[in-house]
Amino acid sequence: MPLDKPTRKEIRDRMLKDVFSLVTFGKGLFKKATLAILTKTNAGENFLIWTFISRLAKQFFINTADDIEHIGFHGDMWNIKQKLGTRSAGKVTATGQAGAIINQGTLLTNNDGFEYTTLFNATFIGTTLDVDIQAVEIGKVGNLVQGDPLSFVTVPTNVNEDVVVNVDDIVGGADLEDVDAWRARILGRIQNPTEIGRETDYIRWALDFPGLLITRVFIISTPANPNVVDVYFVLDGQAPASIEPNPTQIQLLDDYLETKKPITTIVNALSPTLKEIGITMNLTPNTVEVQNNVKLSLENHFTNNVTIAEVLIRSQLDEAISLATGETDHLITKLFVDTVEVPVADIPFGNNELPVLGPLLFN
Repeated sequence: MPLDKPTRKEIRDRMLKDVFSLVTFGKGLFKKATLAILTKTNAGENFLIWTFISRLAKQFFINTADDIEHIGFHGDMWNIKQKLGTRSAGKVTATGQAGAIINQGTLLTNNDGFEYTTLFNATFIGTTLDVDIQAVEIGKVGNLVQGDPLSFVTVPTNVNEDVVVNVDDIVGGADLEDVDAWRARILGRIQNPTEIGRETDYIRWALDFPGLLITRVFIISTPANPNVVDVYFVLDGQAPASIEPNPTQIQLLDDYLETKKPITTIVNALSPTLKEIGITMNLTPNTVEVQNNVKLSLENHFTNNVTIAEVLIRSQLDEAISLATGETDHLITKLFVDTVEVPVADIPFGNNELPVLGPLLFN
């Protein structure tokens, strides 16, 4: 039966009633009588004990545990550790004179003051040079996109102060795994016992991979090739950089899955082809606040409900917009897939295609 914690007043009244019946034979006590005061004091202490017991009872089960230490106990039991944060890394393009040298450990900073360091010594052959850098601190705040500017803290000799992020972005930075995501992985392990090779195994293996904070995994396999499993994945935490994994990240997961899969299975770690869905709509009321709420609601829908190789249901887009706080009415007037206008209807996608939210236009 459930453990229902009584209120402080309920405990006090119950204890006073017991005292009345056992000590004074139901005649009651003066409010300031010593026995009444002691009873009320003990009731307060009992309430604190009840509070502790009810909180502790929640920690016994992973689906209700909210204390990080106790969630860690559950994780240790199933050998599922909280993923640590990671540093972002990538290349920047520097300009300077031929023969100029950028030493390992040279510091750079972006416009927000976040620092990066060069990973190797590098020498200019011409006037441009791609330099490997890594964020000094852990976290997704270090992720940058192509063209973002950085500058040297101390400018190397014969090198220009400003650099820009290379075409591959600065990616891979992630915060310490969110407690809710960690709890979900532990629950997934409990609810889906390993059977060596079923779909949930590949999803769990990918999500558990310690080298990347993978957020979504999609499995594609066909009856015609039952021993071939394609594992598509994205890293939502890389935003504002692309959530698509780069070739290095794909290879890391591919190598990891090779150590987990059944020996007869061919497994491929892959990046989905992202298809941006642009939406033009009439919105009431058309205020900045409601626009932001609609965007947030649509982002949640695309992250939590949209999957690979399926049909994007137009009515579900309407539902997501309607759930936005403050929205009273709307009408989707145009839909776009990668800037190409399509009918305002359900949109089918191919085996490797994943719809993601694109530009929104409000009228």
